[in-house]
Amino acid sequence: GRRAMLDQIILDVSNGKFLSASFGKFRRSFGDFAVNIIKVGEEAGVLDENLAYLAEELRKKHALRRKIMGALGYPAFITVATLGVSIMITVFVFPKIVPIFRSVSATLPFTTRTLIYVSDFLTNYGLYLGLGIAAFLTAFIVLYRMVVPFRFVMSKIVLAIPLFGR
Repeated sequence: GRRAMLDQIILDVSNGKFLSASFGKFRRSFGDFAVNIIKVGEEAGVLDENLAYLAEELRKKHALRRKIMGALGYPAFITVATLGVSIMITVFVFPKIVPIFRSVSATLPFTTRTLIYVSDFLTNYGLYLGLGIAAFLTAFIVLYRMVVPFRFVMSKIVLAIPLFGR
């Protein structure tokens, strides 16, 4: 874990290795930007300045991430709440008034018929649908983490999406 990584860095630096070389072993955790900034600082003799710059950049990045998460929190909450209320109305309230619609001898509008079908489906098969979605998400996550070609294809798809691609 992190403790072992820090212990390894301390051991490397104590044995005379460059800090950038030690950080380079853990590039996945620190990133190329941090490793390269440290390396340039060591070579130019301005490591302390570069570390201060790196700390400031990481602080800015963290603050921006917190602002973005804060800005996305409210719309996400509203979306989840709206979906929850819609599902509850469709599953619990709508089935109680469906007999009224069915007793009408006229042809119901397409949207009403669709809502009746969705309500019946969710009432009868909602649990199976939920379990199926959970199984699909679990399989997707396992495939993404363990199968490199699948991860590659999914990454290409995400990069092609306009909002996320950049």
